[in-house]
Amino acid sequence: MSADPAAPGAPPTQDVLLAAEDVKMHFPLRGGLLRTVKGHVMAVDGVSLKLHRGETLAVVGESGCGKSTLARLLLRLLDPSAGKVFFMGHDLASEKLRVIRDERKHLQMVFQDPMSSLNPRMTVKNIIAEPLIVHQRSETRPLIVAILAGLVALVAAISVTLAVLILLVAGVAAYLGVLIFGPILFALYLAAFSGMLVWFALGLWRLEGWAWWGVAILAGVNLVLSVSLVPNLIQIGESVFLLAYLFVVRRHFVTGEEVTHRVLDLLELVGLKKEHLNRFPHEFSGGQRQRINVARALALNPDVIILDEPTSALDVSVQAQILNLLMSLQTKLGLTYLFITHDLSVVYHIADRVAVMYAGKIVEVGDTEDIFREPLHPYTKALISAAPSADPSVKIERIILEGEVPSPTRPPSGCRFHPRCWLAFEPCRAIEPKLFDAGNERQVACFATARDLGLESLGGPEASAKKAPT
Repeated sequence: MSADPAAPGAPPTQDVLLAAEDVKMHFPLRGGLLRTVKGHVMAVDGVSLKLHRGETLAVVGESGCGKSTLARLLLRLLDPSAGKVFFMGHDLASEKLRVIRDERKHLQMVFQDPMSSLNPRMTVKNIIAEPLIVHQRSETRPLIVAILAGLVALVAAISVTLAVLILLVAGVAAYLGVLIFGPILFALYLAAFSGMLVWFALGLWRLEGWAWWGVAILAGVNLVLSVSLVPNLIQIGESVFLLAYLFVVRRHFVTGEEVTHRVLDLLELVGLKKEHLNRFPHEFSGGQRQRINVARALALNPDVIILDEPTSALDVSVQAQILNLLMSLQTKLGLTYLFITHDLSVVYHIADRVAVMYAGKIVEVGDTEDIFREPLHPYTKALISAAPSADPSVKIERIILEGEVPSPTRPPSGCRFHPRCWLAFEPCRAIEPKLFDAGNERQVACFATARDLGLESLGGPEASAKKAPT
């Protein structure tokens, strides 16, 4: 019997690529001589959201509300204190790190500061090629490649054994007064040859392209020597067999030429040129560095890209270029974005849906047009009223919030926004509101909104069931 997709703990449907279910991240505060836990920083405290295939979901809120922490939880860069994170039906929160690394081929991230997220000692080519190389080193390598690595290691072991035996015989002969230099030189050659084979075997085990070429060259040289010097059918057969085997497993290895070709394609895709290939990050502008970050995120053909304020460190004109690039790539490659920002003008330009976050919690989720046209939560109303308007003739009534954002170590009881909310009434101070369906695929966590919509019973577990008069 299949699980109900709507039931708590059930994997999301195929349309939902990434989902969080009551995810929490409480960082411990330690102090004293024994470094005991004195409290917790509740950076993310019970967040649930869904990211559908092909859409752009924007997570907005003030600085310090937990947006970046949420992004790292969704990527499993942080282990959540509680809750579940589903990606393509798999619960990342409970998977082993080996499985997580394999899933990250399909789930990538672009960080806020383009300079600090790039290695200053690496060229652009190496930066973009790194994911291609790292993710080739799979823990679950194909059996046919493992057998090849084992065969090469076996030949290396036989060569070492033969070299040791020859040296022992040469040592006994020297003890008896007979010096034989030929066998000693041959034994040293076998030792060096076996060392190379061990190195190649390790490279084959890690799916390194250079190891494939090394074994292919050795097999080709051995075949030429076997035919031209002293024809030996056994050696010829071994070399031919090994070359044929190498040809069969060739598709499992990425060579340097293929990596370079892929890097050039990615550079062209994000608007950079071949001339940029061997430059270092400090030789680029901020916008170009962010293009490099985007190219690196695209290297493994991901399904979802998490963008953590990718334009906040850039000039306004460059921001528009990066946003247009991201939208173009989404259309061309069928990408899905989780866009984290505090810039509402950017949200309106790029997002399909918006999730508003305050003090570690989601307070409103809905379609971008609906939220900007008619925000329901008081905090969302204050955010939108603070956004500047491009039309000076449009008069916007500013909502000035009093007080400060609550401390994540000691959040207020009930609704976390109630100390700054002008609509707060009795339930807000004592009961924590839950997200409820406000119609038109809108979700809001607010008692006042539930009361105004006549849906008080859905505003929280202890809210009055009495409907407001119509």
